[in-house]
Amino acid sequence: MHNYIPTPQAIAHTLAEIGKTGTTTIIGGGASSKLLEGKVLPGIAALDEA
Repeated sequence: MHNYIPTPQAIAHTLAEIGKTGTTTIIGGGASSKLLEGKVLPGIAALDEA
């Protein structure tokens, strides 16, 4: 686990630095990219149908 921790910390630090310039940063997984593409997520569709 200790080998894994520095990578997300470095990514978060870099995104924070980039964000200081006014750049928009979006963090998310595969579902986030599908949502940004305008696709309906299955979990959201199920809630809409309930």
